[in-house]
Amino acid sequence: MRDKASITAVHELPKVASSRPSNPRLLWVDDCQPLLGLYNAIFADLGFEVRIASSPREALDDLAAHAIDVVILDYEMPEMNGCELARLVKDRYPGLPVILYSASSEIPQNARCWVDAVCYKTAPREHLLALIEASLEHDDSQRASQQMLEDEVTELACRRVPQRDSIGIVSHEFRTPYRA
Repeated sequence: MRDKASITAVHELPKVASSRPSNPRLLWVDDCQPLLGLYNAIFADLGFEVRIASSPREALDDLAAHAIDVVILDYEMPEMNGCELARLVKDRYPGLPVILYSASSEIPQNARCWVDAVCYKTAPREHLLALIEASLEHDDSQRASQQMLEDEVTELACRRVPQRDSIGIVSHEFRTPYRA
């Protein structure tokens, strides 16, 4: 259990200036209700819109009903563990960043197959905040790269490049997409 000083220190995290959208939407999944309330208060103060779910089923329902930018989930939960939930989330929403945030020492090695990052609850909160920010920036750059690729394909089609050349260019872009 954390002492009062470490919980207070969490509230003193600096607001991070970045290119992230205003009020990014987090879905926080943990079976411990008091922690969910704490996470909600802390990250709402940092400019996030925080939705909370106390069970994997509730999280899946929330994902179906609301747009979410990053999912943060605990590993040890009654219905299913965090890796099982992450697998379901990634199957249904492949581009959605998922961060496993847990105090468990039982996280299997293959957890990274289903989550984008792992952060232990014993790590400084700044580490979790940095992972969330990185997930948001990565998502933005993926969208930008996809849009650039779609624009290039449209431009090629409009230029009436001989078919052989345009297919070579497009297939090259799919193999090695432009990274911003």
